Amino acid sequence: MKNTHYKLSTNSFVAGRYADALKVFLGVVLLFASSQILIPIKPVAITMQTVAISLIGLTYSPRLGFVTVLSFISAGLLGVPVFYGFTSGIKLYTIGYLFGFLLAVPLIAIVKERFSKKFLGIAFTCLIGHIVIYFFGITWLSFVIGWKQALYSGLIIYIPSGLAKIIIFSYCFSFINNKRITRL
Repeated sequence: MKNTHYKLSTNSFVAGRYADALKVFLGVVLLFASSQILIPIKPVAITMQTVAISLIGLTYSPRLGFVTVLSFISAGLLGVPVFYGFTSGIKLYTIGYLFGFLLAVPLIAIVKERFSKKFLGIAFTCLIGHIVIYFFGITWLSFVIGWKQALYSGLIIYIPSGLAKIIIFSYCFSFINNKRITRL
């Protein structure tokens, strides 16, 4: 009997690893698709990637979210055209934002446990993730184009679209999440 139990545990472990690998793959596909929905402004396009980052952070564990974003960035750096406009390679202006993605996902995953699953809790959690992304994005951008230009081109013009994405996403996510909870 012990041998059978061990075999079932091993199979469960392997199945869990396959499930994690599938989640990473789907997260990379989500990040790729969201990077193709864009408003092409310079120096950094407005994309739906921050929505994807929020979704991954709210639904994945911190470790799995980090691995997912790292896989997405690695694929792009290795030549797979996953970045906006079906591009790959290092984009000088976006390095800080990509690093911010990498740190924002596990932070969102950790912070989500402290706040309500309702609209305001989700919105606040997503806002924290956006702040991390913008902090690293404009910090890096300032080395490339200077602080004044980085604040304007890397933050201020993104505030309206960023807030709109946070509000719409948080409302939809909390609505779906709370409907699912009440039906259980």
